[in-house]
Amino acid sequence: MKLDAFLSNYHFSETHEIRIAAPPQAVWNAAMGADLNESVFVKLLMSLRFLPARLTGKKPPEGQGVALTFDDFAAAGFIKLDEEYPKEFLLGLAGRFWKISGELLDLTPAEFLAFEIPGYAKAGWNLTFAEIAPGVTRLSTETRIRCMGAEARRKFFPYWMLIRPFSGLIRMEMLRIIKKQAENAI
Repeated sequence: MKLDAFLSNYHFSETHEIRIAAPPQAVWNAAMGADLNESVFVKLLMSLRFLPARLTGKKPPEGQGVALTFDDFAAAGFIKLDEEYPKEFLLGLAGRFWKISGELLDLTPAEFLAFEIPGYAKAGWNLTFAEIAPGVTRLSTETRIRCMGAEARRKFFPYWMLIRPFSGLIRMEMLRIIKKQAENAI
């Protein structure tokens, strides 16, 4: 996995998967065009996620004011690290996620890979598309977080305990939406 190249050493992780009755190319196309606006639940959770930034005067991402497509994730500070059609798509994020502003850093993929500043964390998030039978794809998502130093781990841990269940729900809802769109497209 390309995620291994960017974050082979990490402190926190979460994975989710779903089986989809469509070939990997169709699932990839559905994922890249997925409109997470379809889920009121995702809209609510993403609005809550960006509320602290809004309260501190930071401009929310374009569109609905929350990241709801993969293009919007880039506007929200995610870095497109790599992709290999139709096998893996990889995003990254670096900052101090536990702070109200998030203190997100604008990095290139090479800078993200080399990033090791103490007191910060970096996260990688991928989608992998594996054909497990003719016309059947296993779509998986994995999130990994590496904290730079013990102090960053101590600060990130309570934040992770708070957001992890909601992050997981967003990922599962995203997989459900992609499944529906991919299966309806064939």
